[in-house]
Amino acid sequence: MSDEIEPQVDEEIIKTEDTAELGAPDMSGGEPSSEQSEETVESMAERLIAIEAEKAALKDQLLRSMAELENVRKRSERKIADERVYAVEKFSRDLLGVADNLAHALTALSDE
Repeated sequence: MSDEIEPQVDEEIIKTEDTAELGAPDMSGGEPSSEQSEETVESMAERLIAIEAEKAALKDQLLRSMAELENVRKRSERKIADERVYAVEKFSRDLLGVADNLAHALTALSDE
């Protein structure tokens, strides 16, 4: 057995120091630098504004689609109601013509 003690290297500390040198955010729970923090806040604010704009556009599109659907439904109901009225009217007109012809035929007949 060897009596030499191997030095233990804490790789996590070395990685943290290496990333701090490269300007990467410190993942060890410490606070990021103020420059990184400002950039992060600015980019998040820009992203939030973009998401809010997209949300507003999608909401507008949804409301317009719902209004269009409601208009189509109302138009269809009106058209169906109109078709019913005109169908009854046409049937009545046809029936009136037949009734008139029948009345003329009956008056033309002799009493015998």
